[in-house]
Amino acid sequence: MYEKDVIVTTKYGQMPSFVACPDAPGQYPGIIFYMDAPGIREELRNMTRRIAKQGFRAHPLVAVAAYRRFLAEGFLRATYQEERYAVLAVAGERRCLPFQNAGVLPLYRRLILAARWWDLVDDLSCRVGEALVADRERVATTLLAWALGKDVWLRRAAIICQRKLRARTDIRLLFACIEPSLGNDEFFLRKGIGWALRSLAYHAPDEVRRYVREHAARLSPLSQKEALRHIGA
Repeated sequence: MYEKDVIVTTKYGQMPSFVACPDAPGQYPGIIFYMDAPGIREELRNMTRRIAKQGFRAHPLVAVAAYRRFLAEGFLRATYQEERYAVLAVAGERRCLPFQNAGVLPLYRRLILAARWWDLVDDLSCRVGEALVADRERVATTLLAWALGKDVWLRRAAIICQRKLRARTDIRLLFACIEPSLGNDEFFLRKGIGWALRSLAYHAPDEVRRYVREHAARLSPLSQKEALRHIGA
């Protein structure tokens, strides 16, 4: 992929721009992406994701080494947040499922520590959950280490990574990952605990009610509210 930051001269002044195109020989259609008056927002991020997905379908990653290199370089060298959204959109493609296993966790750990914010970390955590399905024993060991560590974002990722697994959720592992953060005042941990329990409640409501009841003294009001949002006490 050829990429370059360029300055376009207009009658109103200098306009910073970014150019990217495949480095293979040939002619390619061009896309000009303008940001409108309200500025960057979720609608534009979704457009970026769709463009990234279409590009991936046309030029798929066919080997795990290529996937990991794309993820590392695209995410860590990004200048703008929207570039990272695009990289993660590609990682979320179904065609990337074969690349999700315990071997990719060191890279995901690196990206989570680089991101250090909820939107990127939450997206990455979904890929961690997919790795858990593929390689449960080894990934579970890593998640427990993250949950016991000091970093808030690794803890959050360990807690919420199973939220889309539904009936495949390892409930015992989920509760074990939550345990070290019970009573913690950090908002993103309290919110993450509630979110993980709420997701579990869709297919195991009695388990969630029991857990909230037994841990009410240590679960924050926010976590309890989120956990019981759709099922009641």
